[in-house]
Amino acid sequence: MASKLTSELLTDAKSIADLQQTNFVTYQDILSALNEAYRDIYNQYTESDGDYFVQTAVFSMSEMTVIPDTNGYQFEIPLPTDFYKVRAVGYNAGGQWFDVKTFSISDRNNPTPDPQYRIRNNTLWLKCISQFQIKLEYYIPPVELTTPDESLSFFTTISDFAKSSLRDVSFVDLNQSAIYASGNDVKALSLVSGGTEVTLVTSVTPSKPVYYRGYVYYISAGNVWRMPTDLVTGLAAAAQIITDGTITDLSVFDNKIYFRNSTQAKSANLDGTGVAVLIVSGGSFCKLQGNLCYFSGGGAVLVNFLPITGLSAGTILTIASDNLYLYVLYATLQLIRFTITGTVASDPLIVATDVSGLAQHVIEQPLNYLMTTNNGGASTEATIYFTALSLVEDSALDYPSTEVWELISYIMAVYFVRKNSDLKRMSVIQPSLDKLWERFRQVNKRDENQVYRINDYYGTRGGFPAGTGGM
Repeated sequence: MASKLTSELLTDAKSIADLQQTNFVTYQDILSALNEAYRDIYNQYTESDGDYFVQTAVFSMSEMTVIPDTNGYQFEIPLPTDFYKVRAVGYNAGGQWFDVKTFSISDRNNPTPDPQYRIRNNTLWLKCISQFQIKLEYYIPPVELTTPDESLSFFTTISDFAKSSLRDVSFVDLNQSAIYASGNDVKALSLVSGGTEVTLVTSVTPSKPVYYRGYVYYISAGNVWRMPTDLVTGLAAAAQIITDGTITDLSVFDNKIYFRNSTQAKSANLDGTGVAVLIVSGGSFCKLQGNLCYFSGGGAVLVNFLPITGLSAGTILTIASDNLYLYVLYATLQLIRFTITGTVASDPLIVATDVSGLAQHVIEQPLNYLMTTNNGGASTEATIYFTALSLVEDSALDYPSTEVWELISYIMAVYFVRKNSDLKRMSVIQPSLDKLWERFRQVNKRDENQVYRINDYYGTRGGFPAGTGGM
């Protein structure tokens, strides 16, 4: 079945709304519109009795609980945790499955030889003189769709010569900032404050600065230092917290410092105490699915100190992780994302090309960005770029009818132009959206002989009672 990425649907929606070159629509607007559109369509589809998004659960008689004071002919079964709506209910009699109809609330105290059901709270409510094996076919809830935010570009107003002096640039969520080393300084630059640069500390050729929970950590003269900072106020007092003299790499996450010298990789508490040897070799760390992930520097990547297999062939420069996926930067300047199951890598996805540098990634940050450096690479112009890439999942949406993709884009477009109070554009879009809804409903008609499920009780009794009408 074909699928589309949510980023493609967003591009179409902005085009329909004529908002391609504007920042009027916020990222939160996009997520709200995307999921509102998807839930509307999902609800319509599940009401049509389609057989996509369906799960099946079979319950034995031992899983039924007798409801007190019902003379033993009413039972309850807990619904599955991923239950959204009923598709169908059946019972097994003599090895053959038969449909279970719903019963009206006025008929709840009348025993029946064949099972009948209702949904009550989080249970399947059954009434029947005898117990049977029950099969529940149900729709799962709609997923929460995501789409990457736009990339953030840093240092766009300075020359390539000035950019070339910047070292170890990483992204900090606080004020959408970059933290980096330049000369003998550790500095921060905030996009929120309009690109204002602040010198945080002056030291001896600092390297690997990282911001973590109110402190900047960095290496100077082979030792680890830290200082408190809000990334706005500069030149606070720094303290040396780990003395070694040969430290060359530094990471901070999960309330721990991870560092390596020429022979060992170690960990320590955030104040520098409790230093412990982790592995006897050089390397750097990140966090992957709650586990330590380690790059030896010699080409091997390990999780919990076991080698990961299945990575693409080639020379690895460095790694990063958002705790969900592993990001590997190759000497070919390709940044590739891998899904890791246990110690096996799969589903390689090229995230970016011409990437020459990759910063460490602090996964506790609310904004999921990874700072990359591009110094021209394979391109013809040797322009240096520092870009924070959004690592938010670009959801792949597959659906049994292709009208859904157009519908989502049009519904999002209506959401956008409504916010923009563009009534003229709305008058153009709305008729097209109405036609799309009609096409969708024609494609996804309810089973032609299927009586509405809430009225199944009457289906076995000659239809609706006189005077009640039908649906």
